[in-house]
Amino acid sequence: MDTTKAMSPVEARIRERHATIHALLAQGHGIREIARELHMGGNTVRPNARATVLERMLSGRRQPRPSQLDPGHHLKDWINATRTSDHPPVSTGSNRQTSPQVQ
Repeated sequence: MDTTKAMSPVEARIRERHATIHALLAQGHGIREIARELHMGGNTVRPNARATVLERMLSGRRQPRPSQLDPGHHLKDWINATRTSDHPPVSTGSNRQTSPQVQ
């Protein structure tokens, strides 16, 4: 059984970029020169140059934001709190009942 994780195209591109930038830094090139040579912005080269360990570039990515369509969204709680007793509470949609079809 193969326990190695398949590398995504984005991860492969980050690994290649990091290795290339550090190879050029080791040769004595500066950030601006590397950016110009690799056709990248200095704001792309700089974080790669500062990250001595590649895993710092791969971890700490942006956290996913909760979807507005998430059934546990706080809006459902607010609606239920403001409803009067003659209105049923809002459900998450998983056990929705449909009204009978009129023919």
